[in-house]
Amino acid sequence: MSLRRAVSLLFVVPLLVACGGDTDADDPSGSDGSGSGTAGSPDATDGPSVTEDAGGVPDACSLVSTDEVTMAVGTTVSDGVGGDGPVATGGSQSTCTWRGVEDPSASAMITVYTDASAADSVREDDSAPVPELGDDAFVGPFASVWAYAGEGSFTAQWYDFSGSDEENLPRSTALALLVREAL
Repeated sequence: MSLRRAVSLLFVVPLLVACGGDTDADDPSGSDGSGSGTAGSPDATDGPSVTEDAGGVPDACSLVSTDEVTMAVGTTVSDGVGGDGPVATGGSQSTCTWRGVEDPSASAMITVYTDASAADSVREDDSAPVPELGDDAFVGPFASVWAYAGEGSFTAQWYDFSGSDEENLPRSTALALLVREAL
């Protein structure tokens, strides 16, 4: 990947994730107020119940529990904070972000898109495959893992600034496996 493209993705990927969604500070799920999938909610240990918004995008915070994210990334994370909205490339998205408890600059993020164009916009001819997730999964910038799911796509990422992409990628893959199973 060229340096120019990598730098532009630093700004585009967060824009894809952030555009269009305001999260109510009192609603950690970013959806209907149930808090589904967050620690302390009734289903945090029993496995999350996946909910969808009116646009048909699954609520990212309801896909996996905080306990599951903690196990996948190997460090304790705070409750997920969600958001949703339209995506610049088409469709809509739902995102959930969990911050590391010991190091809040480290984070896990899952974003589910109703449209495959989000993944298409990131995929390069030389994108590394992620065989554990199937033929359609690939590694994106900053140790993110992308995959197609039905008509849509999703990305999962663990990023710890004190670690390298090589150290972060297995954790991103573990998150993506949880999402694939939930979807």
